[in-house]
Amino acid sequence: MSSDSSPTQTYGSTQEQQQNQSDAVEQLQRKTTQEEKDREALKSANAVDRFIANRNPFSPDGFVSRINRNHRNNMMEAIAQGGEPIFDNAGQIQGVQTPVKGLFGLDQFEYVGNPDYNINAGYDQNVGNVGGNYGQVLGAGADTPTALSIANTPAELDAYYGRGAYDPSRTGGGSPSMPMSELDQARSARADALRNKQSELATAFGSFTDDYYNDLGTSYSEFNTPLLDTAYDDAVRGIWDGFKGAGLMTSQGLNTQMANLDAQKAIEQQRLKDSASTYAMDQRGQIDKERTKLGEQLSALAGGATDIDSINQQTNDITNFDVAGKINKLKSPNVKSSMDFFSDFNKVADSSTDPTATFTNTPSQTSQSMMGVKNPYESLGIQTPYSGSSTKVIT
Repeated sequence: MSSDSSPTQTYGSTQEQQQNQSDAVEQLQRKTTQEEKDREALKSANAVDRFIANRNPFSPDGFVSRINRNHRNNMMEAIAQGGEPIFDNAGQIQGVQTPVKGLFGLDQFEYVGNPDYNINAGYDQNVGNVGGNYGQVLGAGADTPTALSIANTPAELDAYYGRGAYDPSRTGGGSPSMPMSELDQARSARADALRNKQSELATAFGSFTDDYYNDLGTSYSEFNTPLLDTAYDDAVRGIWDGFKGAGLMTSQGLNTQMANLDAQKAIEQQRLKDSASTYAMDQRGQIDKERTKLGEQLSALAGGATDIDSINQQTNDITNFDVAGKINKLKSPNVKSSMDFFSDFNKVADSSTDPTATFTNTPSQTSQSMMGVKNPYESLGIQTPYSGSSTKVIT
């Protein structure tokens, strides 16, 4: 393909034409393949990215991308039927034109692709007047369009900017010979700011991993486990207090009540585990909700501006959107509630609670004294029943 100063359309030997056609098809297929990969990646993206992409016409599945796919399919079909590809200075396929016989046998061209390279619209390869009669440059090819990609006529441009607003000099491709207008430069800067802020938002929420939520659950358990241990010791003292109040105790009655207490302890331990999981899940739900909310707030900062000042103001609003500040607030754990354990048991608090039992998960003096001795209840003031009797009178 040619590398002259102006975009060229190539005619030559059959071998040269075939090579150009092969290069063009390869480019078009490569772009289609990449777009398909981008679309698949978007399906597995998080909810915020999908929400934003669904409202972005330039996203892999946006309406502009769908138009581009249709352009590529039409160009490949035209090449398959013998059409000649047209390349820009960078060697990128821009369109395909096929010579046909018109009325009275006159030579004409059927054209598909970027309208700026359409010979029927005034494009002349010798002059290099990209944009032909319209003077509208849509950017660096059909696959990198500006907001005017689907506008092919002055009337369609008026539909974007208002009747009578069309000005052939207002748009450009950004090259030195065809600079972008101030309006398009402002829109481009806004798009860059929005893209950067979207990336910042996605990165910020990346810190909320499974490890983060697992640690929230662990901290909840660590907060309430000492309360569970203390409540258990209080319930043990409550059992003795009940026997003392009755003045009579049997070994079977004591063993039964201790067995019931231990069974309830297993239930309370599972309840603590479930509550820790709920605590972490609640915070996960709050963060997911805030992720969606921030994405919606960011998306609402762009659009509907028709003049440079308004567009620049939106760019400033997007740039000043405080992602870090909003995310830091979310990182603070929710308040943990103190759980009430053994609520159906009589609990008697120790007037001199052993601090090691409360804060290090070590059994209290009451519990320790009941372990590994012949009479585990002796520390409660309960003596071994009289020989040959299972009943003890408590005084």
